[in-house]
Amino acid sequence: MGRAVISGLRRWLKTPPMPVAVRCDGKTVIRIPNHSSRWAETENSVSALGCGVIEALDDDGTVIRVFRMPDTEDKPSLQKEEWPSNDTAQIAQAITAACDRAASRHENAYRMAFDRLSDMYNAQALRLEEAYRRVVRLETALIKAQAYVVDDENPEGTADALMTGLMSAVAAKVVGPVVPGNGAK
Repeated sequence: MGRAVISGLRRWLKTPPMPVAVRCDGKTVIRIPNHSSRWAETENSVSALGCGVIEALDDDGTVIRVFRMPDTEDKPSLQKEEWPSNDTAQIAQAITAACDRAASRHENAYRMAFDRLSDMYNAQALRLEEAYRRVVRLETALIKAQAYVVDDENPEGTADALMTGLMSAVAAKVVGPVVPGNGAK
């Protein structure tokens, strides 16, 4: 592998959120050590295994993001034919070569766009999971608060006041602060 691929992998490994381990081709898991040369060591391990797809894993083993090593062997070789003597055949060969180069550029652009969209999707999935965890924590807090609100003397007054305050706090945490619009006082 060339140095450009290696530095791209290292940059990808250092991107937050930092992975705890990487999985190569869906099989071999490599733990990332906790010392100053951890990224270089992980990068060397991945290149020694010859991985095609590397998955970054968090503490729970959840995939954070995926990196696909560029294939250097899969690139089609340019057509090396003898230059024809006929003018029409020369033009046809030049057009064919230009079309092949254009198709190759489009393929690379689509692959890059797909990888970028895949990274964005993974980031949004992580944000959604975190939001879900926050909602579950808030629901748990709400259930615990409801369990503590058992007042035999005046069950309606105390529970209603506590629930109103608790629901506004939960709404502020989930939705954010309520800002009045134009014209509101």
